[in-house]
Amino acid sequence: MRSVGAGPVQVFFNAVWPAVLPQFVSSHLYLWEFNIRDSTILGIIGAGGLGLLISEATSLFQWGRLSTVLLVIIFLVAGFDAFSRRIRKALL
Repeated sequence: MRSVGAGPVQVFFNAVWPAVLPQFVSSHLYLWEFNIRDSTILGIIGAGGLGLLISEATSLFQWGRLSTVLLVIIFLVAGFDAFSRRIRKALL
C-alpha cells in the first residue's frame, strides 16, 4: 500500500485493520465469555457477582430460586457462546 502512495491512515484502515479485526473481536468475545463464567465462580466464594445469588439461594434453602438462577446463567453462557460463534464465523 505504501508503494502505491497510500498514507498511514489508509494503510491502517485498508491493510492492517482487516487483517487484525477477526483476532481482535475473537479475543474480546472470549474475555466477555470468561468474565460471565468467572463472576459466577467468584460469587460462590463470596466476592459478589452472579455467584452471590447462588450462594444466597443455597444458604436460605430456596431451591426454586437456585434452579432459576442456574438456568439463567446456563442460558446466558450458551446464548453468548452462540452469539460469539456467529460473529466469528461472519468475520472469517
